[in-house]
Amino acid sequence: MRVITPSGSDRKRVIWSATDLKLAAECEFAWARSVDAKLGRVEPVEDPEDATLARAAAMGDAHELVVLDDYIAEHGRSVDGGPGVIELPKVSSTDAEALAGVVADTVRALRSDATVIYQAAFSTPEFVGFADFLSRDPDGRWRVQDSKLARTARVTALMQLAAYVDQLDRLGIPRSEEVDLILGDRTISTHAVSDLLPLFHVRRARLRALIADRRIDEGAAGAPLAWGDDRGDLQIVACGRCATCELEVVAHRDLLLVARMRPVQRARLRAEGIRTIDDLAAAADAPEGMGTETF
Repeated sequence: MRVITPSGSDRKRVIWSATDLKLAAECEFAWARSVDAKLGRVEPVEDPEDATLARAAAMGDAHELVVLDDYIAEHGRSVDGGPGVIELPKVSSTDAEALAGVVADTVRALRSDATVIYQAAFSTPEFVGFADFLSRDPDGRWRVQDSKLARTARVTALMQLAAYVDQLDRLGIPRSEEVDLILGDRTISTHAVSDLLPLFHVRRARLRALIADRRIDEGAAGAPLAWGDDRGDLQIVACGRCATCELEVVAHRDLLLVARMRPVQRARLRAEGIRTIDDLAAAADAPEGMGTETF
């Protein structure tokens, strides 16, 4: 996710990616605060270094390259848009000129006779993304595929696939009614687009609502999202476990510091004005809906 000010304009806007759908689904509070950080309203929160995650990321990249090598071995490389694999260069989404070039190359590749496209790039005024693989079905339609080291399909990964299906539809490119996750054990998990697009549309609408709530035009002068502020009808959800939430939980002596505190229990306590561990220690009676033993 980036916040940019387009050339010739003084209005900022957020550019999000398929990964942002995943991150916002995992913790809306943290994602909204990351927007605030991009705007200079708060300091960014750095995720702690995790050697296991770093190793998994490296293995995921290696898995992706193995899949690419397999496709090249099977189909060969495309020459002048003919059958075979077109391998597009990886570029940074922050390099506007390079991105525009690879997006144009993607459109040409989609309209060529290529069999597989690697790292297809898509860009709109609000979205940028790179699809691992687009593979042509026997009927000529394009199938979106993503390589994942995981051994099972996850909803967040499927949302990323749906985002690229949406881009093919935007371009009017014939596409398959199915998408694939190429898993770490080399099995292929296939899913119907009709099952994914409705949820994608819901998640995209939710992301747009989160962005609108951040009042991008106010820049650094705008108010950052405060801990415990669910923004009324928007009902922003905090996971309570990520690095961003953990800092706020400790700083506000939140009820989540209590071992095995469940969200429903926290909500009932907060509804009775019990918002911190200090409030809880001083409370004499259980809130409505909570048993005395639990309290």
